[in-house]
Amino acid sequence: MRRLLTAALITAVTAGLTVAAVPASTAATKTVDRGPTTTLVGAKTGLAGSRDLAYAGGRLYALDDAAVRVFAPGASGNATPQRTIDLDLPSGQHSWSIAVGDDGTTYVLTSNDELTSSTIFIYAAGASGAAGHVSVVNGVLGLMSPIDIAERDGGFAVLDNDSNAIFFYSQSGGGAPVEVGGIDAGSGTQTQIFGPSTIDTAPDGRLVVRGADWVSVFAADADGDVAPTQYLQGDQTMIGVPLGAGLDTRGDLYLATADAYGADPGHARVLRFDPGATGNVAPVGVLTGARTGLGLPYLEVLPSGSVATATFETATYTFDGTIRFFRPIGPYAAPGAARLEVTGKKSAPRRTISWKAAPTDADVPVTSYAVKVTCRGKVRLDRTLKASVRRAVVKLGPVRKGSCTATVRARNEVGLGTVAKAKFAVRR
Repeated sequence: MRRLLTAALITAVTAGLTVAAVPASTAATKTVDRGPTTTLVGAKTGLAGSRDLAYAGGRLYALDDAAVRVFAPGASGNATPQRTIDLDLPSGQHSWSIAVGDDGTTYVLTSNDELTSSTIFIYAAGASGAAGHVSVVNGVLGLMSPIDIAERDGGFAVLDNDSNAIFFYSQSGGGAPVEVGGIDAGSGTQTQIFGPSTIDTAPDGRLVVRGADWVSVFAADADGDVAPTQYLQGDQTMIGVPLGAGLDTRGDLYLATADAYGADPGHARVLRFDPGATGNVAPVGVLTGARTGLGLPYLEVLPSGSVATATFETATYTFDGTIRFFRPIGPYAAPGAARLEVTGKKSAPRRTISWKAAPTDADVPVTSYAVKVTCRGKVRLDRTLKASVRRAVVKLGPVRKGSCTATVRARNEVGLGTVAKAKFAVRR
């Protein structure tokens, strides 16, 4: 999926577009500034251009200008690729976009900057080195200006910029691709595809299409002049220039975007929308800020909702050398149960309740703990303590014998979490 437009296409794709000022986060929007959980960086990785990313079979595929580098599941740091496919680029073309099917078939779209001369390479699963491949030029497929490619069951889909359409192809073995349908405005306009820039296939087969100031989602079986099931556009969406989009297994929609191209792109960000979100709605999660290291980011959404990004320097449009992996931007939950214990002798007039920190996502830390002790139906302690306090003393007063119950419940901005409970005996 092509993530970053060349300078030659910026004017065409964003013609007439005025990106609205990004609104402040609403109460429903969670904004986080955090660094990646892991990175791929270093000489052994071989990463030089990283024009696009794809993910299949647990492996990350990085498209450099003249090579595809395939990394093992969980690869990080200065890791060597499992294998590398060397691309025989046609004269005047450079690598543009990559897609990988569930069976490992790899599709690479190459093009000149103007999209007037393009080639699709098709490599069998496991291909490496100067592997044999199917090569198809855009004229054979009848495409005007293919701008992005995505995997599709039994073949691939191509997004054509000039015709505002998506073309579906089946392909098997070394055979030539065969057109089998597509999503095309034709004489109608239900598709709402105008000036598209990227396409992505979700785990369930839905297609995500990104344009200058919009993103749409089409059903897996969509064909012809059909309306998208989701269409996001408007100032509340925080969508800026097109840098890629995708869905995770849950159906959360992720977008990479910035305010503008060039040396001053505004604040680069990754947005997350809840499943089914449509219209001019605010994202529920935003990843942005200095800790992220994002310049002009394009992304690959992993099934879990984690995001892999490659970032271009804002002034030179050159890859900064690092692929960053970020954990999901939600959805968030209330804290889990703390580990609780009660200490002190059974005969003591006071007992101490202490607990370990309740598990919670670091984006939504614990803000307080509710502590309660009940003895024989009477409340002996009922307090709310700040998150840094994880100890409380209860005075048993007139309680001489019997059983008491201590409970601790953590709270974060989502709400009250799971109750932790411990019983203790009193014999005085």
